[in-house]
Amino acid sequence: MLTVLWLLAVLVGAVALAYVNASGRAVTAAIAVALLVAWGAHALPGWLSLILSLAFVLLAIPLNVPPLLRTPRRNAFTRAQSQNTRPISAPGGSAAGGRAC
Repeated sequence: MLTVLWLLAVLVGAVALAYVNASGRAVTAAIAVALLVAWGAHALPGWLSLILSLAFVLLAIPLNVPPLLRTPRRNAFTRAQSQNTRPISAPGGSAAGGRAC
């Protein structure tokens, strides 16, 4: 029953944070608090709490440090994406130099 209550509290918290459009740091803090409650109240099995905590640490660090978000892979992806998209035409014109197709 405690596990169901913990899951319900996490779900309500996630919806509330999404509703107010909370910052990434607030979401990270909320997840950390939820994991601390899970550990302290033994709301989840130990192995599951450990896996969730490790996943949180491995994902939270790079997602909260802006220089780590701007990796060369991301720059290469955005460069490739911009090369593969067609330019947006001006209103009333077309991308084919104003000629109707």
